[in-house]
Amino acid sequence: MSFIPISCEISNLDCDDRDLTKTFLTRRPAPVGMVSMKSPTYLRIRAVAATAVFALSLAAATAATTNVIFSFEEDEGEYADTDLDTDSAGNIYGTTVLGGEFGGGTVFRLSPTPNGWVHTVLYSFTGGADGGEPYKGVTVDRDGNLYGTAVTGGSGSCEGGCGVAYKLTNSGGTWTQTVIHAFTGGEDGAGPGARLTVDRSGNVYGMAPIGGAYGLGTIYK
Repeated sequence: MSFIPISCEISNLDCDDRDLTKTFLTRRPAPVGMVSMKSPTYLRIRAVAATAVFALSLAAATAATTNVIFSFEEDEGEYADTDLDTDSAGNIYGTTVLGGEFGGGTVFRLSPTPNGWVHTVLYSFTGGADGGEPYKGVTVDRDGNLYGTAVTGGSGSCEGGCGVAYKLTNSGGTWTQTVIHAFTGGEDGAGPGARLTVDRSGNVYGMAPIGGAYGLGTIYK
């Protein structure tokens, strides 16, 4: 599954047939993240705006239809500025930057049922050692573990913390968060807001926009 920016917008669908075989990112203010599921006959996009998750279906490159599959309430998370990922069962995973039990953001799952989509908060960030403000969603690995970053919290010399990279594991329906790296704001970087990539060997890759040897950010493993 890839995310490839191309020169078209959801607003006018001004794309040729070749481009419609790709995942595209809108240049409009919203939505702010998406994940695609493709078939030979249509392109379906699941995207998230600040307050809702929706699906956009294109049947043979004709008129698009939009279906809101979930709208957030305050206790379920706020500011869902996130990319989405899916697992083999069709569940959708993402993050909200704020809200949740402690106000530091959430990791959520949307599960398809015959009666609609069911929202579950898998983890609420405290903004402390576990991190806070989890931008850019999570990445699902082949075993169903979730990997992500939070731009604040953790430790280090940054005001409010330098951020963390984390892993969520599921055991019997209970999700446990593990901080796999707490950024210091030094050569390892700070504020890691980019989505993580996990390879077949379990290595995790990401980027931090500031810090590093020259203060201009890092790419890390």
